Amino acid sequence: MSWLGWNSLNGINNDFPAKLARSCEIVTPDDRLVPAVLAAWAQANVARANLEYANAQMTPTISLEPSVQHYLNDKYPSHEVLDKTQYSTWVKVEMPIYQGGGLTARRNAASHAVDAAQSTIQRTRLDVRRRLMEAHSQAMSLASALQILRRQQQLSERTRELYQQQYLDLGSRPLLDVLNAEQEVLPGALCRTANGKSVTPVAVETACITLARFVRRSR
Repeated sequence: MSWLGWNSLNGINNDFPAKLARSCEIVTPDDRLVPAVLAAWAQANVARANLEYANAQMTPTISLEPSVQHYLNDKYPSHEVLDKTQYSTWVKVEMPIYQGGGLTARRNAASHAVDAAQSTIQRTRLDVRRRLMEAHSQAMSLASALQILRRQQQLSERTRELYQQQYLDLGSRPLLDVLNAEQEVLPGALCRTANGKSVTPVAVETACITLARFVRRSR
C-alpha cells in the first residue's frame, strides 16, 4: 500500500477487472501507446538525423570570422597610414573535396539505415496487430469453451438433483447412478475454473501489447 500511496484498503475483489478483460476487444491499437512502436519511431528519427548530418557534410560550410588586431608600437607594416587597432572580417568557405569516397559511403549507409528503420516500424506494427488478433482469437475460443462447460455443468447439476429425487422419493434410481452423477459435477466445475484462469493471461497480455489503454483512461 505504501508504494501506491494508500493509507488503507476499503475492500478486496478477486474478480478480474472488466475494463482489462475488454482489452481483447480493441480492433486497432493506438501506435502512440505501444512501447515497441515508439522505440522503432525513435530509431527512425535517429537514422534520419544521421542522414541529414551526412548530407550536410557534403555541402559547403560558409562562415563569417571577424578579428581585431591592436599593435603596441609603431613597428608594423604601413604604420604611417594604418591605425594601431585594425578590424577585419573574413568569409570562410569549407568543404571536403575528396576523402576516398568516405562521404558518399556514410551518406549511403545513413540512407539505408533510414530505410531499415522504416521497415522496423512496419514490422513492429504488424507484429503488434498479429499478437492482438491471436490473443483475441484465443480469448474468444476460451470464452466459447467456458459457455459450453457452464451449460454442461448446469445439466450435470440438474441430472444430479433429478437422480437424488428419484432415489430418495421414488426409489426408482439406483444409488450407483446418484454417485456417478455426483462425480460428474466436480470435474466440470474444475475444468471451467481452469479455463477461466486461462482467459485472464490472454487479456493481460493483450492489455500489455496495447499499453492498457482502458486502464490509463481510468486513472
